[in-house]
Amino acid sequence: MSNRNRSSASAAADAPLDVSTMDPTEGVDLDFSVVKTLEAVPDSQPYLCLLTKMEFGKAGSGFGKLTVECTVQEPAFFADRTITQDFSTQPQSLYRVHNLLVALGEDADKLKEGNFKIVPSNYLGSTLVVVSQNSVYEEQERSRVRRVKHASTFEPWEPSDDPGAVPAEEEAAAF
Repeated sequence: MSNRNRSSASAAADAPLDVSTMDPTEGVDLDFSVVKTLEAVPDSQPYLCLLTKMEFGKAGSGFGKLTVECTVQEPAFFADRTITQDFSTQPQSLYRVHNLLVALGEDADKLKEGNFKIVPSNYLGSTLVVVSQNSVYEEQERSRVRRVKHASTFEPWEPSDDPGAVPAEEEAAAF
């Protein structure tokens, strides 16, 4: 690759690649120093989170989805880690979106009155409790949303020496 192409790729490390000017036969410079390691948080624990992403899109199946990203605030030991989830917008799965909106402060009965317009920007920065569930994708463990609750239900906890330990109140609620 020429120095000219190398310089422009380095200068625009944060910008998306301009595929219209690429010549795949020459190769492509990619800056992997910006890749974040996605460390999972301990499974089945409640985390006080900030809703940092909420957007509608299309799932691989062709149906609609709602993608959310929750950034952990407490416990502080796990602060800034993210827990993500895609919620299906198909009728049989809307209960999960309903539970998310209730956790974000919407009235459960009002939601069931009929159509409800969801404006993602109205919820960004809101707090909620997320109980995580970890899964492995492409050999990397990732935290996903298992359950959501209103932020007022969060009970602070400190990580133990056993990162997989379930708080007593969570264990009792599981039965």
